[in-house]
Amino acid sequence: MPPNTHPVCDSCRLRKTRCDRALPCSTCLACDLPCRYRHSLQRRGPKGGKGRRLAIIKRAQAEEDATGQAACYIQRAVPVISDGVSPHRLQVPDAGSLSPSPFQEQGGSSGACSVLVAHVRMFMANLFPVMPVVDATSLEEDCAVAHLLPPPRYTLLLALAAVTRIQLRLDHPEEHGAQGGTRLHEDGSVDDCTTGPRFLEAAETARQKVNVADTMSEDAILTSFFLFVCYGNQENHKKAWFYLNQSVSMALLLDLDNETAESVAGLTDKDIDRRRRIFWLLFISERTYALQRRMPVLLRRTVPKPQIFDSDYPIIMNDFVNHINVFESLPLELYEWQPEPSDSSNLSYIGQRVIQALCTVQPQNSVLESQQLDTLITQNWLRVVMWRLMCGIAGKSCHGSVALPDLRLPFDAGSSILLSLTSSSTASKNRHGISLEQKLFDIGTSLVDVSPSATASAMILGPQDLFAAIVNTLRCIRGRESHLLPKLLQHSQEKLGAARLGWSMDVQVSTPPFSTALHSARFEELPSPGAFDGVDFHHVDSLQDIWDESHDALSLNMIACDEGQGHAQVYARDPGSQLSGYN
Repeated sequence: MPPNTHPVCDSCRLRKTRCDRALPCSTCLACDLPCRYRHSLQRRGPKGGKGRRLAIIKRAQAEEDATGQAACYIQRAVPVISDGVSPHRLQVPDAGSLSPSPFQEQGGSSGACSVLVAHVRMFMANLFPVMPVVDATSLEEDCAVAHLLPPPRYTLLLALAAVTRIQLRLDHPEEHGAQGGTRLHEDGSVDDCTTGPRFLEAAETARQKVNVADTMSEDAILTSFFLFVCYGNQENHKKAWFYLNQSVSMALLLDLDNETAESVAGLTDKDIDRRRRIFWLLFISERTYALQRRMPVLLRRTVPKPQIFDSDYPIIMNDFVNHINVFESLPLELYEWQPEPSDSSNLSYIGQRVIQALCTVQPQNSVLESQQLDTLITQNWLRVVMWRLMCGIAGKSCHGSVALPDLRLPFDAGSSILLSLTSSSTASKNRHGISLEQKLFDIGTSLVDVSPSATASAMILGPQDLFAAIVNTLRCIRGRESHLLPKLLQHSQEKLGAARLGWSMDVQVSTPPFSTALHSARFEELPSPGAFDGVDFHHVDSLQDIWDESHDALSLNMIACDEGQGHAQVYARDPGSQLSGYN
């Protein structure tokens, strides 16, 4: 029998087991191992001639042709976003090399591939713990042949590059350079062709050339989700909601929410687990964004959570599942934005039940610092959202059975995040995009609103100290000042005044706002519901109006009661606004 000249697979060669040289081979299939043929065995002995000089000439000619066709490529640096990630020197393609059509002949395909590979690695280093739904190995392999990929896969790579740049805010290297996190060119040149918006435009253009309804797949779901994240970070809420709904609809049509024998037939355990990760990421995003934008939800808790210990990334999956636990406490009734007026008492009960359930989640069970911070802030942000909703309901039903919620809750929420907020690294804060800024903005607004009810004490941190920590975080996040900071400072000036805060509006943005003396607080006990008799509250006809009555700029009206009744605050507001935010 003539010898088999085909090489054995990498796994069998490493384990020194018999390989039938199939794809995949029977040994790898039985052991559930990846079967790859990447390494060619270098045989010993004399080597025949291979035309060495001819190969050198051809290689030089190919490099010369590539240089002429890619003359518009320039070198630029990618900033260091996370600790331990070295900056990459990239060849940045022009708009032509980022053409949405993967079937066009691209002379500079090697440069475009290097750019895509660098963005995949940047995504894995920084955003994968937040969105653990891609496979780095397969993506990098596809980047090597990007110009040969089918349109849906190529669009996914463009969308991933766009979300990496936009979420991490990589398009302002001069500002990152001021923080010492970026290497810039000596001439200071910046190539606009590779900004996040340009990648986003290329991804959308490529998407328009694909019939999404006829080519639905996991790649299509992730592409729509990444586009949602991009537009959410840009606060283009109509497009963000459109792409989020598109990804959710495709997930439902592909039965990601229904693990029947038919839907998982022929899938490996890893494939099933990946589908679960995609489903739960969509579940979290839909619940959060629908709550912020007052929209209905489609997904239900119908599939198991992803595996932790059997996963390739057990630490990341542990943190992801712990983050999922935060959103399991949000019932569907919360998203009925036009209930009957008689349902107000029930909604108040739901809000109390949600707050109690949120307190059972343990953010410290997460291992990674960035995920522990995200879970902690999200948990306390949801507590504040429920508290504000209950304030609006109490404002409507003060003559009924609905009591005003505990005014100490925003202070408790701020106290809970203070340590993590001040001790977490900048990289841990940056990777969560605009959602972290918006959640901190909402918590800070609530702290300002409860500050007038605080009485001085010499030993306890007060709402203004917690507010100062939030201001410090928003002063420099993702490389520059958050656009929400001026709005938050303006709200604090209107409610408390510069004299009460201890610094002026001009100084707030440019210097750390911590005061040398601690502003402390002690909250009095709340009175019974009867203490609000005779108070003129706004009339609210729907939950949407209740939401309007409890969010945005709250006007605080202090009600002086007898000493036997204690002190209370009544919250009212101008209607016509809503919570802003993404994710």
